[in-house]
Amino acid sequence: MLPTPVEGPVGPDDAAFLPRMRMTLYAPGQPVTEPVAKLGGSPVWLTEPAWPVSPTSGEPLMFIGQFPVPVAAGEVARLAYLFLEEDSLFMGGLDGPDEEPGDAALIVQPGGRVRPGVRIGPPGITGPTLWTDAVEQVPVEWLVDLAPFDPRTEEAIEQYVGWSNGERGEPDVWSDDPRDWLAGRPLYPNFAVVGRPWRFFFQLHDLEGTLDDPYFLNFGGGTGHAYLSTDGLEGIFVWQGA
Repeated sequence: MLPTPVEGPVGPDDAAFLPRMRMTLYAPGQPVTEPVAKLGGSPVWLTEPAWPVSPTSGEPLMFIGQFPVPVAAGEVARLAYLFLEEDSLFMGGLDGPDEEPGDAALIVQPGGRVRPGVRIGPPGITGPTLWTDAVEQVPVEWLVDLAPFDPRTEEAIEQYVGWSNGERGEPDVWSDDPRDWLAGRPLYPNFAVVGRPWRFFFQLHDLEGTLDDPYFLNFGGGTGHAYLSTDGLEGIFVWQGA
């Protein structure tokens, strides 16, 4: 089961796709070669490889993961591939796609558009992938199981999102976990930094790669958000610190 697009105009604060899906990670028994949701490892391209590079240094960006794009019934299945520049353990995407274009890339296949400012490397180029931690920097790979939240958790998330957006009073139950999901409404550390017509796609929260953390992503203690264009063929990614 995958979420499907919501009819009507929506913006970055709204639910563009429903239902909201929990991301549950589990280790694959071998390298993943199927076009499924995952973090780390190597991208499983649906068409020609399109590994982006930094517009400033020319170095390949880090592959973070691949995610199924919600499509209407009968449409071609697509994947979105997230790449971020890693600079002194900070990830690209902090300033948004209009401030430093190219330090974060969300590539959609098949039929997707490469956003202006994103630079695709030469044929055959590959680069780093998601790490376990900032010290050892051992590549990791996790399969991502996507499934709807149970009703109680979904209600708790919606209350928290509504409170964060100023739509309601304090939640009945305070919780900021889980913080990773695909579809539904986003939860922002501060506020949306992109406007219409971008549609919220998924969010990933900061992890230090310590103790039992499954990987390392430095978003300044905050959260990163992915968005799709109205036709689902172009993507952007931006993060905010806590």
